[in-house]
Amino acid sequence: MMHFWLKKGLGGFRMDVINMIGKPSDYPDATIFDSGVAGWEHWSNNLLVHQYLREMHDKVLKHYDVLTVGETPFTTTLDGRYYSHPDRNEISMIFQFEHVSIDREEHNAVKKDFDLVQYKEIMSRWQDDLYQKGWNSLYWSNHDQPRTVSRYGSDCSEYRVISAKMLGTVLHMMSGTPYIYQGEEIGMTNKHFNDIGEFNDLMAKFHYQKMMERGVSDEDAIAFLNDFSRDHARVPVQWDDTKHAGFTTGTPWLPVNDNYVDINAQQAVNDETSIYHHYRQLIALRKSEEYGGVIVYGNHTLLDPEDSDVYAYIRTFGDKSLLTIANFTNLTLERTYEYGVKATVINNYSNTLSSLHNMMLKPYQALVIEI
Repeated sequence: MMHFWLKKGLGGFRMDVINMIGKPSDYPDATIFDSGVAGWEHWSNNLLVHQYLREMHDKVLKHYDVLTVGETPFTTTLDGRYYSHPDRNEISMIFQFEHVSIDREEHNAVKKDFDLVQYKEIMSRWQDDLYQKGWNSLYWSNHDQPRTVSRYGSDCSEYRVISAKMLGTVLHMMSGTPYIYQGEEIGMTNKHFNDIGEFNDLMAKFHYQKMMERGVSDEDAIAFLNDFSRDHARVPVQWDDTKHAGFTTGTPWLPVNDNYVDINAQQAVNDETSIYHHYRQLIALRKSEEYGGVIVYGNHTLLDPEDSDVYAYIRTFGDKSLLTIANFTNLTLERTYEYGVKATVINNYSNTLSSLHNMMLKPYQALVIEI
């Protein structure tokens, strides 16, 4: 089957929960939990998975110039090296999910505060542990996650554009392959749903029922789903300001977000200051002769790991170093970094910097500085 598609010119495969294909033949009893996936300890990340992946590589993948990404829940950085180290001949990279569990207990449908310190620890560990030993996938969202700017930035009109640019900057300056989920590059936000009947996702209905059984109020249950439902990622893409956001002349499976008149691809393309054009600049930097080497191949150093408001890290390759600084709050913050400024590579504000001493970071500001 893989040969059939690859001979047609397919560029590669995204492999759904590929780390769970190795099933033990003796059918051991699973540990039963109130939450989580029962039995995963028997059929996740075991020797059979690696045997099957190497067989897949030897019989198919090595005969083509393709990219493979494996969706792999319940993985550690060691697992990441096993799967993605080039010498092991398995797959190109994996999707891990450690960082998308920070702000919620998914199976219990409980919201938690987003902890930037914890996020930095997770992302830095993956950056460091896979350096020259594997390859990272970088993402904020996908078809199973809510909208990036609503979850990690601010979807209010004042800060939506600037915080979306900040989030894009943080991710694109890391080592690995960035994934941009449809609509992320124009700052699409979570849609507001009024009641459970408006949701389409079966997982949302399942979580709603579980919350009802726990005695959660209908208002609080809908509020949780308005934060985390997968339907936010599955509403039609907002192409323009015409009916159904230009997505279809028919009736879409979910109504479009009400803000499509203001947030759409046509508006973003025509506005040189848009999130879309900021993403184009970030992609161009990764491909540039001047900075591409350090962004793609550089090592990683986290600064101020206990700073709960600002994410700062350095990438170094050869004699070139880039410092990324990102303010995750809607406040103006003062920070000092003891490095000289060679050049400002990208900035989501228009201000210029000559010094990193007592610098004032604007709300959701993100800069990349050559130091």
